[in-house]
Amino acid sequence: MTEIFRMRRILVPYDGSDASEAAFVYATQIPCDEIVLLHVDVADELIVPEWGEADEDEVSLHAVMERLAKRFTTDRRTVRVEYRAGDVADEVIKAGVDVDLIVMMTHGRGTAGRVLFGSVADRVVRHGETPTLLLRMGDLTREPEAPKRVVVALDGSELAERAVLVAEAVGRLLNVPVVLMRAVTFDDVQRHMRALREPGKAPYEQSSTLHEDAKRAAIKEASAYLGHQAKELQSAGLEVEERILDGSPAFVLLWELAPDDLLVMTTRGQGGFKRWSIGSVAEKLVREAPCPILLQRGGK
Repeated sequence: MTEIFRMRRILVPYDGSDASEAAFVYATQIPCDEIVLLHVDVADELIVPEWGEADEDEVSLHAVMERLAKRFTTDRRTVRVEYRAGDVADEVIKAGVDVDLIVMMTHGRGTAGRVLFGSVADRVVRHGETPTLLLRMGDLTREPEAPKRVVVALDGSELAERAVLVAEAVGRLLNVPVVLMRAVTFDDVQRHMRALREPGKAPYEQSSTLHEDAKRAAIKEASAYLGHQAKELQSAGLEVEERILDGSPAFVLLWELAPDDLLVMTTRGQGGFKRWSIGSVAEKLVREAPCPILLQRGGK
């Protein structure tokens, strides 16, 4: 992997699970100066059996973290172990203030068997300000490799366009192509149909090719939009590919994504159904995409 520049610091929450270790190993594929391996002790998870077994477990967990830090420290990158106590999401968000990227699984289990990285990841993305790279456990995270391309999902909004800046940085960091994707949806075609219709006439009273004309206009508009975004990235020296997709964004994006992609999207940082930049599309992708997803907070 050819490096263009390096990140300063990456944070990886660690709970002792295979999932959190896989996230850490994946993070080591990203050039940086330091990785912070963070474990948060949760008060209501503490188990105090007889004969001091809990203390031995805690010492063991810390020993594992220290061994990981030593194993993955190189001449160009240090790995620092940090311990905190409190609410996991709150502490991750606090620790994330001083890093460039958080890398974590969307789920994981702690030593007491409770799920830690489902709601935790969701809260970190919604309330934190630091870009967060989410992974799901799978073949790629068991034997991680650096992404082969960076994919940006765009919907024409200024909010979604903020992901382009992140994709540019990651593309330069990993020296991989950036792929800009935009889906032409039924709503896009319908909007152009309304623009092409003659006032006072029903669609069936007009051209029999009204729908086809509207779809061609929607595709042309989307192509021009992607061309403008691509031109700016190309001027920065990046290899850029433009892809127009046809259909429901979530489904066509899932069809196009590969396990060794990195998908970049923007979030609103709101609660409820509006917490993602393009609604349920991003939620579905986080749950089902075959590749890691980097979510950038885009404002409220």
